[in-house]
Amino acid sequence: MKPISRREFLAVGAVGAAAVGVGLNRNEAEPRAATGAIAGGRYITSYYQFTDQAVRTLARGALPNGPEYLHIFVQSYSDTAPRPQPVRVVQSCGPSFKYGYAFDLNKYPSWKEASDDQLKAWAIEFRASALDASGRADYFAFNEMPDEAPEHPELRRKIAGWLRYLYSAGGGPNLRGVFYFTQHNLNPAKWIGQSDELWEVLDDTCDLVVGEHFESGKFVARNTPRQIADLFDILPRWMVASGDPRRIRIARDKYAVLSSTYYGPKSTNWAGLRTDQASPDDLKRYLTTLVSATRMSEFGKRRIVFSPLQTFNLDARLYPVLAEVIKADRCGKRE
Repeated sequence: MKPISRREFLAVGAVGAAAVGVGLNRNEAEPRAATGAIAGGRYITSYYQFTDQAVRTLARGALPNGPEYLHIFVQSYSDTAPRPQPVRVVQSCGPSFKYGYAFDLNKYPSWKEASDDQLKAWAIEFRASALDASGRADYFAFNEMPDEAPEHPELRRKIAGWLRYLYSAGGGPNLRGVFYFTQHNLNPAKWIGQSDELWEVLDDTCDLVVGEHFESGKFVARNTPRQIADLFDILPRWMVASGDPRRIRIARDKYAVLSSTYYGPKSTNWAGLRTDQASPDDLKRYLTTLVSATRMSEFGKRRIVFSPLQTFNLDARLYPVLAEVIKADRCGKRE
């Protein structure tokens, strides 16, 4: 996920109105989802962009191993080459720690006009690096669905086909995915036409479907955890209201909200907090509020995502604070 298109609360009014238009409230009866690939009670955390220090701090102080836990660390790079060193760092922390290699859409500026054969060739090239024996990735991460895709069915069909290729094209083991929706994608009013193929492929190929919410400290301060949880719920509740079993399963078993962990000296598209305006104690309160809001959401009981753990000028004081917050959350503890 490149640091662009990060919006704060500007579009929330339109998104909230769309949710009201769907006619949902938090007490409505909803269809039950079928058992998904990662159902069964596992607590899932995931992180986009990380350092070795971040992984080791979280592994040592917050994230347990065990069959009930899954921790996916996703990384983007300027090129596409095997990455044995970060793979080893992540996987050495234990069997619950998995490495996700990001497939970045911005590396393929001509993808909208590309043929199906070209999409497949790009996917095979990526898989060769991701599955290289020197450091085999556990996941691919599709980074990210373009802002305009909900309004264009033909783009969604193309992305769906590409996901299948990233999953299995060119032979070798299947590579399951993490898929990122931008904040613009989370407005149900933007979705035009049917998207059955996309939801089918997301369900077939991905273990985690992420909705990006990059919140600032001001946003968190002026909203209660319940208000934030209601915002987080807009897209998954729309998915459940569709009646489509695929969308319901994704909402129930795979959907996760991504919150900002930026802590640095400048205002950026990552939002988060500035170090000249917020102390580590302020950072802890900010992160605790976001975790609390996520757990209030009926779709965030077991899954949570954070980003970034690596970017220009990120203050490393973030790592122990984040570890402390995660450890205090039930996702970081055996019960």
